[in-house]
Amino acid sequence: MRFLALTLALLTCGLSWAEEAPAAEEAPKTEEAKPVADPAAGMSLEDEGSYMIGVRMAMQAAQARDMLGLNDEKILEGVRDALAGEKLKVDIEQRWQLVLGTLEAKAKEKQAAAGDVNLAKGKKYLEGLRGKKGITFTDSGIAYEVLAAAEGARPTDTSTVKVHYRGTTIDGKEFDSSYSRGEPASFPLNRVIKGWTEGLQLMPTGSKYRFHIPSELAYGTQAPPSIGPNQVLVFEVELLEIVK
Repeated sequence: MRFLALTLALLTCGLSWAEEAPAAEEAPKTEEAKPVADPAAGMSLEDEGSYMIGVRMAMQAAQARDMLGLNDEKILEGVRDALAGEKLKVDIEQRWQLVLGTLEAKAKEKQAAAGDVNLAKGKKYLEGLRGKKGITFTDSGIAYEVLAAAEGARPTDTSTVKVHYRGTTIDGKEFDSSYSRGEPASFPLNRVIKGWTEGLQLMPTGSKYRFHIPSELAYGTQAPPSIGPNQVLVFEVELLEIVK
């Protein structure tokens, strides 16, 4: 919840490199490839750079908006006033820590309350799966269904896998999908949520499973705003291959 840190990181990464980069040892002069405008963008280099900085700033602002409950119009108003050199409507130096600190405290309270609700809903949801035909529970509490069986090799916890998947909350809200992106994803199993590390080791290559993962084996209280705290997550996963 450190919007100031995110903003400063963006500015530092994107704008200060030219001033801080150490001088390189002089090398023989050669023909260097010069950057050119992207024809698909239909913009000059300057316009393209301006647009990209605006997009990056907006992405950072959107994160803060979702976490702190901010107002899009006021964010834009602040940007316009600052870029135009207008007299600011609030004293940034005096009010920053107080306002942002208060908003963060409110957001934490709201998140904690939502987490309690989601925890109760998730427990009830998982209990409702017990005894249902075709659903198996692991010792850790993951519930899974075999949607398409196969007889391929199974990955280990250090394997890198290629998968197609779709992730939703228990109310069916989709928050991630390789199908929507139009291409499978690859990643090592020791760098994902615990529910995936454990669950995918059950899958033979070529199979498709549905996993119902308890919040403590998913993101718990640290879930992004698009998911929410303490959510049970449902994933449909196709294990396409174990990457050598």
